[in-house]
Amino acid sequence: MRAFAHAAVDAGSDLVVGHGPHVLRGMEIYRGWLIAYSLGTFANHRGINVRGLLGRTMILQVSLDKDGTFAGGRVIPARQRFPGGPRLDPSKTTLRRLRRLSRLDFGNRAPKISNTGVISIR
Repeated sequence: MRAFAHAAVDAGSDLVVGHGPHVLRGMEIYRGWLIAYSLGTFANHRGINVRGLLGRTMILQVSLDKDGTFAGGRVIPARQRFPGGPRLDPSKTTLRRLRRLSRLDFGNRAPKISNTGVISIR
């Protein structure tokens, strides 16, 4: 997935948002562009376990410069509930988890994510 995301940026993509495992994954700043590997499970219809960390999700807001590079962004933490769907996450567990995953997976290429969800380049 990392090689594909890097290839997408190298080919001219301004933003890469991955999806697939229905779990939250880290984010990376690659050559000035943001890659969000998975936002978690935001929409589901039964059948998918959303207990605990599996239910962590987010809304991603991103601003890009004129050349497409990452200018800033914000993560709005949420959690998936069944029944009823996603709800905002006042505990901000999603932010802590995302910050940790990003640092573990990408080290100094992980974006900085503030306690209020503001995303910036380190």
